[in-house]
Amino acid sequence: MRALHNNFVWTQDGPGRLFDSIDSPASCWDRAFNYPPLRDDCDGFHSALYWAVSQHFSCRLLTVATLPLHHSHTVLIIRNKGQYHLANYTYLSTALSDLDAVIKDLFRTFYRDKNVQMVTWELSVWDKTRWTHAPLQDFLH
Repeated sequence: MRALHNNFVWTQDGPGRLFDSIDSPASCWDRAFNYPPLRDDCDGFHSALYWAVSQHFSCRLLTVATLPLHHSHTVLIIRNKGQYHLANYTYLSTALSDLDAVIKDLFRTFYRDKNVQMVTWELSVWDKTRWTHAPLQDFLH
């Protein structure tokens, strides 16, 4: 995580590219380590992290849509032996029991000083060609 973060420059998306995750996880990883730095926002960073983590663990991108919209955020959730970990840039949570605990931890750490309201959230998985919606029940088992 730290090596990726060291090769990353946070770059805000324009209004037409919110929640884009346009590049594949492998492409984001490649840009970070073979053509650094990776210039992207939260979805690009966590897409690259997804590439590394998914080789060994089940994981999903979690996108939280908020009001105000500009505080919306994408992170990585990792499942290991029936427990979950929140990966948010250089932060890695302790083991969490379920998705509700993951979202609470995200609000406790990332959103702690922001006045935001969660509107909705979505899990995404890379299906070898594109990002797709990932049903929660598929990730729980």
